[in-house]
Amino acid sequence: MGDANAVHLLAACAGVRSAGQRTGLLHQWFPFELSSLSQILTEVELRVRHNPSWVLFARIATINKVHGGALAGVVRLIGASAQNLSAEITWVLVFPAFQRTYVTSNAIGI
Repeated sequence: MGDANAVHLLAACAGVRSAGQRTGLLHQWFPFELSSLSQILTEVELRVRHNPSWVLFARIATINKVHGGALAGVVRLIGASAQNLSAEITWVLVFPAFQRTYVTSNAIGI
């Protein structure tokens, strides 16, 4: 994995940890554990990178000057089909600092 991916994965790991500590419920809804970088790397490698119909998007906050360029969350799609022009949204994770902002509505709209 390239350095840019590692930077985003480190930020994702910190965001997931922060969200889990804030609510205590985050991991209840995920079918896998996301509390460490090695667990996130394993999830991305085994489930996303090995399956051409799955994609993981990093949501970068670019509008707000306070958070400009920060990782705001993650969106995962599965079952992408060029033939059917379809994909299934499996989860949208918006980190606590960006909840109740434009990030959520924009991520869902994409």
